[in-house]
Amino acid sequence: MRVVCYILLFVLMSFPSHGAPLSLPWGEEAQENIQDNLPKNFRYNYGSVSWGAMSFYGNLGDTSIPIELLLRFSNKRIKSAYLIISSDYLNEKNCLEEYKFILSHLKKKYGTQSTREIIKESIYDDLLFENHCYAIKVGVFQIIDKWKINDFEIEAAIFSEDRGIFIEIHYIYIPMKQKSHINLEKSL
Repeated sequence: MRVVCYILLFVLMSFPSHGAPLSLPWGEEAQENIQDNLPKNFRYNYGSVSWGAMSFYGNLGDTSIPIELLLRFSNKRIKSAYLIISSDYLNEKNCLEEYKFILSHLKKKYGTQSTREIIKESIYDDLLFENHCYAIKVGVFQIIDKWKINDFEIEAAIFSEDRGIFIEIHYIYIPMKQKSHINLEKSL
């Protein structure tokens, strides 16, 4: 339960009142010192603005709960960001409870007008599971919730990778997504 409270604290801190997720300079040319825009407990992992991606590790609020922030760039502008909550704190017993808790706070911020996609592998109905978290862990079940708010598409997902359960929040800056598609069409 303590983990849930810290996740709430971080999610709420990540959304300033002006609406720009994670207090990042969306739409502006990013500088290599973009880490100055992040909470102080984030440390550089790899990448650069000019390379097109940067990764930072940090902790959720004042806890030891590890999270990763991955920024993707196009023409030195942020086009998307991933906030990934580590599988170290998610397990077969609590994963859906934690996901629902995060969703409740995203819905407070962005409204309840989200769409939900539930992905079940064909084998899912042939198997017996004690709970949905085990089905997520073995990779036959995942949930994705999506919002479209102003210039952002936001996707929250719970899924498995390498037998670990992850919660990921993906922020997509729509103007940069559209520019990327136009540039791709021109190059083809």
